[in-house]
Amino acid sequence: MKYTKEQLNVAKNILLSLISGDRKIYDTHLGICFNAARHPINKYDTWSGDCLVSMYHVVDELSVGWEHHSGDGLYPIPYLKGNKWEGKNLDLRIDLMKYIVSKIDELLGELICKVLLV
Repeated sequence: MKYTKEQLNVAKNILLSLISGDRKIYDTHLGICFNAARHPINKYDTWSGDCLVSMYHVVDELSVGWEHHSGDGLYPIPYLKGNKWEGKNLDLRIDLMKYIVSKIDELLGELICKVLLV
């Protein structure tokens, strides 16, 4: 999937907010995609499901290569029982979000290079 610079920045800012702990977790039994999609920065519309960027696509595509990846793009974090936002579950989520932010930075860098080379 192709992303605009705005979409990449929105995704990055959402993930940085979740990493920093400055987050509202909407459902502790659900992971990054669900909670990030509903982050206020993403302007999620509960009626239509519209938002600025599909966090499901971002996580699915940019989690590939993460050292703990489960092999399933929709569920990249290995299954652990309990609250997904506490203990080892939280540690894995933070690590994955940092990895995805680094991939977003790479994509943003590539966009800047393309603009400068044109």
